[in-house]
Amino acid sequence: MQTPLPQPFDISNLEPVLLQATLKLPSLSPADVRAGSHLFSSALADGGYCDARRNPAVLTELLTRCLLAVSTELLEQPDRVLACFDTDRFGPRSERSCDLLVASGAGATKNAFWIERRVRRWKMSDECWAAVRAGIVTMAVGSLVTIGRLPLTTFSEPALH
Repeated sequence: MQTPLPQPFDISNLEPVLLQATLKLPSLSPADVRAGSHLFSSALADGGYCDARRNPAVLTELLTRCLLAVSTELLEQPDRVLACFDTDRFGPRSERSCDLLVASGAGATKNAFWIERRVRRWKMSDECWAAVRAGIVTMAVGSLVTIGRLPLTTFSEPALH
């Protein structure tokens, strides 16, 4: 049985804004990004929190909202977000010009509340949430390192500034 592709999650109610920023990012390999993706999905699956085959829309919304949240955090507190990469394995950070899609102030608050509510509704353990978050951060940073934007960034939307 083939899993249907999820429909994109509509982020317009979060009032997204496209911003350019120069970030000092670690060196991540494609294997690191794959490991982050696996960590994200396996933490959710192993905990029984989200079955992507049965409910891909929930997974898509969670992934999209978490990527937006990480993007906002990278603008506000990059060293805090990137601290997990401060090891010799990832080498020194290098500057990279990036296009970050972030939720507006009110949208960011709504987004953070939705994520927190979802984690509580699923009764997700702190350990599981840490694994989900580490996977999201790795995927987001890997995308910024390789293509300079998050995979959800679109340039054709007229509402973006």
